[in-house]
Amino acid sequence: MDFLECKICHVSYDEGDHRPRNPLCGHEICTACLKALIKDNIFECPKCREKNKVEVPEDLTVNFGLIDVIRAFKTKNISLIKETEPQASGATNDEVCKLHQKTIGHRCLKCQMWICGDCLDNHSHLIGCSTISAPDAVSSMKGEHTKSVDRLLASFEIDAKCVSSKINEKSNKRKELLDKVKKLSEDEEKLQNLFEQGNIHKEKLEESNNHLKETNSPFELMDRIEML
Repeated sequence: MDFLECKICHVSYDEGDHRPRNPLCGHEICTACLKALIKDNIFECPKCREKNKVEVPEDLTVNFGLIDVIRAFKTKNISLIKETEPQASGATNDEVCKLHQKTIGHRCLKCQMWICGDCLDNHSHLIGCSTISAPDAVSSMKGEHTKSVDRLLASFEIDAKCVSSKINEKSNKRKELLDKVKKLSEDEEKLQNLFEQGNIHKEKLEESNNHLKETNSPFELMDRIEML
């Protein structure tokens, strides 16, 4: 699943050197690649070329949503192996029947037991019992095991895509909010500049007005008025 690996080095994300981190542009990157790409306290995203001021990788937040997906994937894989591993009921590690100490050659489908030739003679008289050879039983169990694994993996694939979609959605919303904050900061700066310019103009008008009050000469008065 490629969304669980860094798009730069193609190494699977983990909770160590390859922890996924979130640049402001929304393109996840592992900690190791991020560290290597920081130049003069600036990180330029290899995907979209957006630049961000980043001194150290820890300046960017960890994508904990993706970390949770990785943990769930590992946990599910472990339980998957334990839950779907075929069990050889009635057989010892040496594939010998416990009852008769003879080599196992068949499996009873009804009793779900591995049996030897002597067991087979007894099972042939039991109603509803059906036996197959050990190789056929192993092949059948492998097939069922593979189907179970495929079903669980397909289910996890759907869940993982859903989580990944949610992560991208949250990341996009976060970027939108950051863009809005940036726009508000720019607007605030423009308004502040206008306010300061207004104050400067006000001070000049007040100063000129004071001079007008003190002026008695007609020519000087005309000059003052033209300066307004």
